[in-house]
Amino acid sequence: MREVVWFINGWITPWERRVLLAMAQGLSAKGVTLRALGLKGTSKEWGNVSFANWHFLTGFNKLKWLLYEGKLWHLWGDPPRWWPFVRLRTRVIHTQVEVASRWAGMPTICAPNFGDAGEVQLLPAFDGRSLWNATGSLFRIEGNMPLVIVAEGPKLSQEIIEALCSWEGPLCFLGRTNPPPKSQRLPLDDSVYVLWRERGGFLLLPTPTPALSWLAAQASLLGVPTIAAPSFWLDEILGCEGYIMAGGSESPSCEQWQGAIERAVDVGGGVAGFARRHVEARFSSEVAANKLLELYLDGTGGER
Repeated sequence: MREVVWFINGWITPWERRVLLAMAQGLSAKGVTLRALGLKGTSKEWGNVSFANWHFLTGFNKLKWLLYEGKLWHLWGDPPRWWPFVRLRTRVIHTQVEVASRWAGMPTICAPNFGDAGEVQLLPAFDGRSLWNATGSLFRIEGNMPLVIVAEGPKLSQEIIEALCSWEGPLCFLGRTNPPPKSQRLPLDDSVYVLWRERGGFLLLPTPTPALSWLAAQASLLGVPTIAAPSFWLDEILGCEGYIMAGGSESPSCEQWQGAIERAVDVGGGVAGFARRHVEARFSSEVAANKLLELYLDGTGGER
């Protein structure tokens, strides 16, 4: 089909970028000409997908993109101020991970079985091969099987901090809040995949979100089990038996977190295996690309 332009607005995490990359590669395999624009990142991070950083373009080139390029535009994230100019001349699709307060194109959500206003549901894609081939720094940590905590909230709960006091292995942290005591902060890049590939380990999510469920899926493809409170997002992406639940509520106690960590050490490999099979069966690049291609053909009146 004719060229599709993706515009990825705002800052995205490595796990979000890898999901979008897997979806883009699935489209390319089906003959879709795809070019991506973003406010962050470099072409190297996007592999064989054509990518340009919006900030590096000249004013003339930006105007050329807005006025002439692409028969169909697909916006990921919040709309930029100039987005109405694109909508004047071409068809547009707007995707959020969660329900948006304001849609700026055909409304779509990249989350299975979620949405409350008739949004089209897209499926995330996960590519295990690219994770096993990820490049990055292998941080110096003592011992194997690190417990990696990824938190997006303002702070960790006291229950989690107390539960981690009994953890004797390496402890690593990803997030913007203060890390727990005796933990090593990891850079927000592909290093976490290299760490899991070379050392194994565990993923602990204090507060699962849609995007963090994507990281959990990627972890499972590397044989790493996820520990979390019961979560709708993880149920959908990993399966109800694809992660180790801490208690039965969204606010587990210290003892429940400790018990979940102990179960991860004992049976984590089997749980990660269940999650991997669930992810591979439901969220391959081909399945996600089929859903996108159907949407794009509808948006262009069936033109290829």
